[in-house]
Amino acid sequence: MKPIRVTLCSNGAYWQARWYDRAGQRCSQGLGAKATTSRRKAMESCAAIAAEFARDPALASTEDMTVGQWVQLYPGETGDLDPRTVKLHAITGRYLTECLGDTMLMRDVGPEHVRRFAKWLSAQEINRDDGKGGKRRMGAATVNAHLRNAGRMFEVALERSHALVARNPFAGKVRKELNKVYRVGKARHEHVSIEAMERLLEACSAPWQRAVIVLGRLAGLRLSEAQDLAWEDIDWKGGRLTVRAKQDDYGREVTTTKRDRRVVPMSDALAKHLEVLYNEAPPGSAGPVYGFPNRTNYAKRLRGVIKRAGLADYGKPLHALRASCENDWMDKYPLPDVAEWIGHDITVAMSNYRERGAQRRIAAFNDPSGTTAAQLNPSTTLFSPEH
Repeated sequence: MKPIRVTLCSNGAYWQARWYDRAGQRCSQGLGAKATTSRRKAMESCAAIAAEFARDPALASTEDMTVGQWVQLYPGETGDLDPRTVKLHAITGRYLTECLGDTMLMRDVGPEHVRRFAKWLSAQEINRDDGKGGKRRMGAATVNAHLRNAGRMFEVALERSHALVARNPFAGKVRKELNKVYRVGKARHEHVSIEAMERLLEACSAPWQRAVIVLGRLAGLRLSEAQDLAWEDIDWKGGRLTVRAKQDDYGREVTTTKRDRRVVPMSDALAKHLEVLYNEAPPGSAGPVYGFPNRTNYAKRLRGVIKRAGLADYGKPLHALRASCENDWMDKYPLPDVAEWIGHDITVAMSNYRERGAQRRIAAFNDPSGTTAAQLNPSTTLFSPEH
């Protein structure tokens, strides 16, 4: 039997695979955005379609695709997502396949299967993240994250040119029902003062720990941004850092929802810390964050730093530092400038970060000692060294 030929085509800013099935019907499938998916990866996806899909008449009908088959094809359909996010979705897909079985068809998944999946997840044991070792039951926040990822996977299956499902079973009433059980509120982190940051730095046992702490607390950088910061991105004379956007397979910068090119002010305090790190760095180091461990255990080591510093655990270590930096900037500079420096949309900054410092600002506003609104938002230069 002559194999079906799958052709790689261009559909505007996206790659697309096209072929004719055994009945002569024209079929197509999106392979992701050109900005994030190379031609080589798109060709590999075409080969995978030809091998797993189009050669078998039984699988040529997308109505009979199983959950396991969709999990394998999903990465090629989501070229607009960050590669790290796709990896997290792959874990969700593996869990979903284990729970529902290899023969479960996509079109047969309903609300009862969503409830079963949530219950199955809550019973799973995962490695502890508190440094004590052993196992623990999957927490509500993790269960909710997997439900959200699964919903995204079914949303893509619904929106593709040949929809695999008639509706998204992870949306609607069942999602609201499960939110009441597994959804957790917005993370609340204590404000990490400059004095607390100095105590953390004294308790550090490795240069990379000091680097991510000062870059998070004094520059508001995310972990990935701190890791990718190179020495040449530091303008020592101009007092600023250049955060570069993520890059695709061709080395081109790509704008994403959480990573865009921007310029961040560098205070005198941050410049002094980075200068020390630069003088201590071994020859050939690319940037301040060198010797970084595996991403799966870095948080345990940072919690060890918090413990040695004699501070209470304040949740996600690096996220709390970044939020504290943003709140300090909000006290001093216009919100549009702060949102640009921190890499946030203004609405995100208002809804998720400004409220954390609201009570502190109100207390300062009504302080009988004489603190005024003008003092909360002083007229300063764009790159003030103060924090």
